Amino acid sequence: MDVQAADRRPRAVVCDDDGIARRVVRHLLDDSGYEVVGEAANAVEIIALVDHLAPQVVILDMALNGMSGMDAIPLLREAAPDTIVVVYSAFDDLRHHALSAGAHHVVDKLDTAQLGELLRKVGADLD
Repeated sequence: MDVQAADRRPRAVVCDDDGIARRVVRHLLDDSGYEVVGEAANAVEIIALVDHLAPQVVILDMALNGMSGMDAIPLLREAAPDTIVVVYSAFDDLRHHALSAGAHHVVDKLDTAQLGELLRKVGADLD
């Protein structure tokens, strides 16, 4: 890949306390044309990464150790108001509440095809 093309890829960070899930999302992001610039295992880490790296997209699990993803959403939006927050969760009620908390998009954590499709759409909209 040419360096200039790589520089134009949307920048993303992923937060999930499950390392395997982070790797799956990282591959989906890479396959969808993103540059993954950071990973976090908890909400405190992701807030610091977003504040420091200013990615265009955050992929956030809701069920995290410590501070929940739900509690992190408004803090992420405050740290980087232009960053798109994509929530993925296996819990229907959490997905519903995530939109109210300020997430831009929500998807079922178990539906990686839907997440991949959403990431491609969001990435295209960022171009």
